Amino acid sequence: KTSYRLVLCKHLVGMLIAVFVRRDVKRFVMDEQKASIGCGTGGAGNKGAVGVRFRIFNSSFCFVNGHLAAHREALSQRNADYRRVVDKLRFRDTSTDRTARMRMEEHDYAFFLGDLNYRLNLEDGKMWMVFSGISRNDYEKLLEHDQLTKARVEKEAFSDFEEGEIHFAPTFKYTPGTNDYATGDGKNRMPAWTDRILWKAKNPNLVRLTAYDAASSVKVSDHKPVLASFSMKVRVPHPGREAEQLERITRMLTEKRSSRRRMSPSNRITGISLAPS
Repeated sequence: KTSYRLVLCKHLVGMLIAVFVRRDVKRFVMDEQKASIGCGTGGAGNKGAVGVRFRIFNSSFCFVNGHLAAHREALSQRNADYRRVVDKLRFRDTSTDRTARMRMEEHDYAFFLGDLNYRLNLEDGKMWMVFSGISRNDYEKLLEHDQLTKARVEKEAFSDFEEGEIHFAPTFKYTPGTNDYATGDGKNRMPAWTDRILWKAKNPNLVRLTAYDAASSVKVSDHKPVLASFSMKVRVPHPGREAEQLERITRMLTEKRSSRRRMSPSNRITGISLAPS
């Protein structure tokens, strides 16, 4: 039976991110760092993000769990929260300069997930249309009104991230303990895909999404959690090749130092003979 070990975790108010790896892989995880940033009023942590980064072999990973501004009309603030997170959330790069600060985009693989709070751009009077579409599993039509999709197209947020096709029902807003959308509570919370998982890679050919879904069996919240599975390739060091590269670099540096000594002033006058007067 496969067992997993906790590598690192980070929390801020109600946000939490934790990374587990297979027991046989844990010894290859290095340079673990974590960070957080608040985006609420006055920098409060009720909105914002928590993030972790690490390396497996020679490939770097970054995972960020975000909770952005709520409510349909707060689209501009949501986009601003996103920009603040990607700009201000930094990690110390212990593999190079200890004073350096890495942004999530500098990693080989970066994942941004969580309750991003993007809604459907539809007035409350169109709620019947949303429920009708959900009953027919016509998600493609409803996603034409999805704020996150629009923000990505218009390069307001997440424009350089990828997301899998959505073939599951909106993840918000449910009556806790059920699979029923909350209605009749006077809050007019239209169903929406608030919970998302997006990713980016320096080499997109090295990552492949294999699953993207929502867990309808989880009923403890008014949200349904989303899950994703990926297949990725990592750079594994080749001991023999690295030894050859080290030898070649050492030889080049030695030759360079020798060349500098031959060109120094003390060596240029060795051919001059001084006779006594």
